Amino acid sequence: MLTVFFIGTAGSGKSLLTAAFSDWLRLSKQDVSTVNLDPGVLSLPYSPDVDVRDYIDVGSIMEEYGLGPNGAMIAAADMMAEEIENIAKEVEDLRSDIVLVDTPGQMELFAFRASGPFIVNEITKGPKVIVYLFDAVFSANPL
Repeated sequence: MLTVFFIGTAGSGKSLLTAAFSDWLRLSKQDVSTVNLDPGVLSLPYSPDVDVRDYIDVGSIMEEYGLGPNGAMIAAADMMAEEIENIAKEVEDLRSDIVLVDTPGQMELFAFRASGPFIVNEITKGPKVIVYLFDAVFSANPL
């Protein structure tokens, strides 16, 4: 099982690439599954096979702990780490050759917190690849 993580800034196209790449792989007769790891996303351009929102509700976290959106996303990342066994079992049960993982736009949740590398290491045991997306607007004008 090859796992491909799409990471990048908010609005860089991670969800759209997940949708388009999974469609293309399916047209190419590849066995592919999609995983949404963004607990704060309201809608997606694909139907994830595994969805962290089935485990974690950012709105409930905000309400229960009196947090704003950013604080709730940090708490959600830590809660996701606590649920990773269940999430990983769901992914494993799919038995796909390729797993595409759509991550939150708040890259710091994966890059700079202990829960991020833990989630990446535990979600699947096979080889992993990261595809980093950068917003084209910033690519054209770095200022």
